[in-house]
Amino acid sequence: MNTLINQESNEIYSNVPIISNNEISLYTGKLTLPKTTETLGRLLIAFPSLKEDGKAFVKLLTEQLEKLEFTDGRFEASVDNVIQNCIYPKPQLADILKWDKKIKTYDYIEVCDFVTANGCLLTDYFKFIKKGEKKFWVKITDYQNNKKIFDEMNEKKQ
Repeated sequence: MNTLINQESNEIYSNVPIISNNEISLYTGKLTLPKTTETLGRLLIAFPSLKEDGKAFVKLLTEQLEKLEFTDGRFEASVDNVIQNCIYPKPQLADILKWDKKIKTYDYIEVCDFVTANGCLLTDYFKFIKKGEKKFWVKITDYQNNKKIFDEMNEKKQ
């Protein structure tokens, strides 16, 4: 794996929410070696048939975890989901990697359309967010329910 690991913290990398395709991931934080190892262990216990694929499966999975900017929390939730819902003899990589929880973001045109269609004030329904060069709106309820994420985004910006 072409990963730089911080030897003091065993941190593979840090992550702030991914902003793409008009969505923000609810998972923030770090992907750490100890938590990745622990979670992989749980996956291999739940699906002993994965051991047949051995190191190749683990190598490919960890490469994809890094590429897709997984965090400890997202990886753990993903494995929990696969353990609870996989109906095959063994899960496929996609069963693990597709897991995420997201907040929808809105561009200027979308919020203008909403305000026009509903005859309301923009500030009653949306909160403006700026992260670096990206500017977008989120529903106020999403902002309030996930304030920690937006606070972390502001901390990383400074």
